[in-house]
Amino acid sequence: MTMDPITLLILATTLLFFGHVTRAMRWALLFPPRNLTTRFDLLLGLSLGYAVNVIFPWRIGEILRTYFVSVRESIDFSYVAATVVVDRLSDLVIVSVIMLALSYFYNSPDSMLLSIGVFMMVSALSIIIFVIFIRRSLGLRRVIWSVCSIFNDSIRNSIIKFIWSISEITLSDKILGRNYMVATAIMWSIYVSSYFLFGLAVEKALDETIFAVLGSPLLPIMLSSATDGLWPILSLLLYSIIPVLIIIIYGFTRRWSAIIRDFSVKFRFGGIIQATSLFCARDKFKQDNEYDYFLASHFSGDDQVLSSFSLLAMDDGIIVRLFNGGSDAITALIEVNETLVIRKFAVGSAAIKLKDQSNWLKSHQNDDIPLVEIIGDQQGSFYYKYDMPLVASANDFYDVIHTLHVDQSKTLLVSVVKHISAFHQSNDLAMAPSEMVEVYLTEKAINNALVILDFAHDLLPAQDYRINGNKYHLSDWDCLKDINWLTSQVKQLQTSTIHGDLTIENIIVAPENKPDFYIIDPNPNNIFNTPLIDLSKLMQSLHLGYEGLNRGGKFSSISENKIDLILSRSHAYSALHDHLKELIISQYGIDTLREVYFHELINYLRLTPYKIRKDPSMGLTFFACTSILLARYLDCK
Repeated sequence: MTMDPITLLILATTLLFFGHVTRAMRWALLFPPRNLTTRFDLLLGLSLGYAVNVIFPWRIGEILRTYFVSVRESIDFSYVAATVVVDRLSDLVIVSVIMLALSYFYNSPDSMLLSIGVFMMVSALSIIIFVIFIRRSLGLRRVIWSVCSIFNDSIRNSIIKFIWSISEITLSDKILGRNYMVATAIMWSIYVSSYFLFGLAVEKALDETIFAVLGSPLLPIMLSSATDGLWPILSLLLYSIIPVLIIIIYGFTRRWSAIIRDFSVKFRFGGIIQATSLFCARDKFKQDNEYDYFLASHFSGDDQVLSSFSLLAMDDGIIVRLFNGGSDAITALIEVNETLVIRKFAVGSAAIKLKDQSNWLKSHQNDDIPLVEIIGDQQGSFYYKYDMPLVASANDFYDVIHTLHVDQSKTLLVSVVKHISAFHQSNDLAMAPSEMVEVYLTEKAINNALVILDFAHDLLPAQDYRINGNKYHLSDWDCLKDINWLTSQVKQLQTSTIHGDLTIENIIVAPENKPDFYIIDPNPNNIFNTPLIDLSKLMQSLHLGYEGLNRGGKFSSISENKIDLILSRSHAYSALHDHLKELIISQYGIDTLREVYFHELINYLRLTPYKIRKDPSMGLTFFACTSILLARYLDCK
C-alpha cells in the first residue's frame, strides 16, 4: 500500500525527532555523568544549533549549542566545543561511508557522491592523524603553542584546552566503546530511515535527499527544479524545523526561569566553570591553575616531567597540589580513593635515582632513624613513582622554623643531628681510598666548576666582579680546578651509609610521631659517602637560606661586572646556623666544621650547573652564592 506524501512527511519528521534525541544521548557519552545535570540541556542546545544552521551558513549554530550547554551545565566552553568537534568528526566518518556506499549502490563511480565521500573520508583521516600527532609530537605542540601565543594568556589557554581536549576525547576508549558505537549505529539508522521516507514524500532519490538535508541551509535547488512547485521547498522547511521547534518550545516553557537565571549569572559574574572529564587530563587536577600549568608545560615543552607525571602517574588519583622542588622529580599531593598521599615521580635517569631513593628508604625502615614510609610504588618502561602517607599534623621544618619560637627549632635541630650521628655510627663503613676521593672531587667539584666558569665568562666582562659591593675574582676559582688542592682539604676519610640530602625541607616535623620528625628524599649515591655530607646539607640550608632561594623569585641581577644579590635568609635561619656551628664544634671540633663548610661548597658546585640549565637567572643567583661561599672558605684558614 502506497502512503500519501503528508503521511510520509509526518513519519520522516517523527523519525528525525528521535534521531536528534539519540544524538543528544550519544553526545552525553562524551561527558562524565557527574558533570551533567540533565541530558535534556544537550538536546535543547542541539536543537538551538540546528535551528540556526537551517537559516545561516557555516554551521554557526554549533557555536550557539556549545555556548548554551557551557552556561547551563557550568562546563568550560573549550571542553564543550571539543565534544562538538568529536561528535561531528564521528559523523564525518559515517557520512563518508554512506556516500561511498550510495555511490556503489547507484553504480556511479564518477558521480558527486564518490567525490564527496572520498573527500570526507580523507578529511576525517587527516583530522585523526593530526590529533594523534598532537599527543605524540612535542614539535607540533610547540608550533601550536607559538601560534597561540600571539593572543593574550586567556585566549591562548582556551585554544590550547580546546585542541588538547579534542585529542583526548578522540583517542579515548569512549569513542570506540560499545555504548558510543551502538548509539552511533542506532542514530544513523534512524536518520537514514528518516531521509529515505522524506525522499519518498518529495519523490526524490536518497542521494538527492541527503544532499538537501546535510548540505547548505534552505537549499531546495537540490530537491526541485523550476517545475517541481513549492511542495519540496515547504516540505524541507517543515521537516527541518518542526522537530527542533518542538524541543525548543517545550524546553523554554519548562525551564525558562532557570535558563534566564544561568545566563544572567554568566553575564554578570562570568559563571563558575568546572570542565572535567573522567578520561581527560583536566580531571586529574583539583585546581584550574594547576591544569593550565600542565597544558603550558605540555605544549611549550618547558616542563616535560610535569606533563609526563600528569599523563602517566595519575591514572588512579587527582592532583591536589604541586610542591616546589629542586630536582628533576615531581612531588605532589594527590587524592587516591578519597585518601590524600604524597606522590613522587620521575622519568629517564631521574627515575633511576628515584628508584634508588625508594630502595634506600625501604632498606633502612628498621634502623634507628625516623624515615618516611613507602606505601606503594610502580615502575614503568621509562618512569618510576612511589607514594608516601600524608601525616595530618606534619609540616616541613622550613615552615616550622618560621612559625615556632626559635628555641623549639633549636631543640629539634639538636635531635636531628643526634639521630643522624647515631645512624652514621651504626652503619659505619670502611675508610675511603684516595682514588675514590679523587673521583668524587673530579666529578663533583672540578667538572662543575668548569661549567660554572664558562657561564661566568659569558656574563662578566672581566676577571674582577662585585657582589653587593664586595670584590671577588674569578682567579679565586682556580683552586677548584686543582685536584691536589681539593684532596688536601679532605681530612676525614671515614665512610658510612648516609642520607645524602639532609636539607631543612627534607625534614618533616610530626609532633604526634616520635622523635617528633621523620626524614624524606634521600640521595644515597654520592661516590664518597662521608658523614660530613649530611651535616653539610644542613649547613647548605641554613648558611645562605637555600630553601628561600629555591622556592622561586628573582634574587639577582647583573650590570657590567656588578651583581646585586638578595639573600633571603631569615633571622630564624641565622640563629639556627649559629647553633649548628656550635653543635658541630662541640661534638666534632673546629677542623670538622671547616670541612663541613668545604662539603657545603661542593654541594653548591653540584647545584649551580643544574640551575644554569633550568633557568639562567637562577644560575646567576647560585653562581653568586657559590662565589660568597668560596671566599668565606678561603678566608677561614
